[in-house]
Amino acid sequence: MTKMNKNYHIDFATNTIIVTKAFMKRADQLGTAEFKTMMELRTLGMEIVEKAAPKKNSVHRATYKQMKAYIACVADGARYLKEFEIVRRASLKDASPYETVRNWFETTFPNHKALPELDENGKIINFADTTEETDEAA
Repeated sequence: MTKMNKNYHIDFATNTIIVTKAFMKRADQLGTAEFKTMMELRTLGMEIVEKAAPKKNSVHRATYKQMKAYIACVADGARYLKEFEIVRRASLKDASPYETVRNWFETTFPNHKALPELDENGKIINFADTTEETDEAA
């Protein structure tokens, strides 16, 4: 059985009281309503634990600007920038234009998150191009 409140949650099964960070901060101030509530909660003899912060989404998704900056650094970047703009304009009809562009970008540049290898001109080598060339040679 549990008892819930906006600022705290009493879990009788685990004998703990889970409080928010904001509640803990206000409970540290003498005379506040939270201070009085905390004093009452302490009389229950349960362990008081601060609620864990929600995990942030660690997935980084490149913006259009970042994609264009990367493409500009790739060997034959002008061709890819043209393709990028075509895909971007064509994706406007889709329910999620960004997803369409991102899928094209990740398919075209599968190693964009890896440490880049540069050609003799200082441009990033796109390994998707090199695998296509070796497939054609075979």
